[in-house]
Amino acid sequence: MEKMDRNGKRIETGIQVEEYEILELKIEFSKYMHRKEYEKAEKILFEIESKIDRSEPENKQYVEVGKIQLKYHVDYLVPKIRSPASPRPGTM
Repeated sequence: MEKMDRNGKRIETGIQVEEYEILELKIEFSKYMHRKEYEKAEKILFEIESKIDRSEPENKQYVEVGKIQLKYHVDYLVPKIRSPASPRPGTM
């Protein structure tokens, strides 16, 4: 990591806002993602996107990361969890 001039710590995404309501929406988005309520999380993310200044790089990054998280969970994790487990080799 030193060659890349990075310290190896996790990068947190944030948003630059002055309205407390938007920060509350950010908390709601995280809550719904944690609860695997992806439809509600998506609605909240779109609400956040409509209320923030997308010209701020941090705000744009936050929304894009949120969309990627949703897509990953909905398109990859959920179908994988719902599909029946494949039998292990040698068990049939």
